[in-house]
Amino acid sequence: MSEQLSNAQPIRLLKNGDLILIDKDADTKTVIAHFDRKTGDLEYQSKAISKMHARGIAFAIGTINAGKAVSGLSIKTIGVKGETRDDLSKAPPKPKKDPQLGDQTPELVKWYFAWAPKEAIHRYQVFLDADGNMVKRKVKRKWTEFIDDRVDGGYQLEEQNDGKGIQTGKGKWEKSAVAQLRSLEVLDDQIIARRATCMTYHPNEVVGGFDASDDADEQVQVEDEMDVAE
Repeated sequence: MSEQLSNAQPIRLLKNGDLILIDKDADTKTVIAHFDRKTGDLEYQSKAISKMHARGIAFAIGTINAGKAVSGLSIKTIGVKGETRDDLSKAPPKPKKDPQLGDQTPELVKWYFAWAPKEAIHRYQVFLDADGNMVKRKVKRKWTEFIDDRVDGGYQLEEQNDGKGIQTGKGKWEKSAVAQLRSLEVLDDQIIARRATCMTYHPNEVVGGFDASDDADEQVQVEDEMDVAE
């Protein structure tokens, strides 16, 4: 079966740890990854599968009862079959995850890129060029910042956002001691990936647009997968 598989096909985690892709039309079941329940290690069968099915595989591991309940299982490490893993013998302990951000916690993201770059590439689905280097582009990212003037004062919030203050609804603003500021940051030579983090930028953030063919490793269609959770 071709590795260019549809994300619409269901993925199931078996008791032995194999993750299978079920094609009901062709009446086939294909092993696309393996998950070790004890260690939390996830190994994709190929790079193509890691890019096509990362979200579905994470969902199959993290949920039970057709996605209605949490499984309690957690992906600790990620790799691809046949590839060497990062040497973590000199790596410091992993920073703790923010419960809401998961593996997108800034300190943890920085740890992966500093100490486990191979896993970072797979975990955050980084685009690679023909030489295996991370694709980098000029990017833009919108930021929303809240400034609280209730304690220290002196921010002159009535002058922020043209005197609008804080947004309370679509097109609705209210003057208050808390200001909501929005800004656009443009940066050169940033890492492009399918998952946006403090160190990676989604193709939608690339100035001038991004062509999936820039990813020499896999010629696949860019998908809007901003919030893939561990």
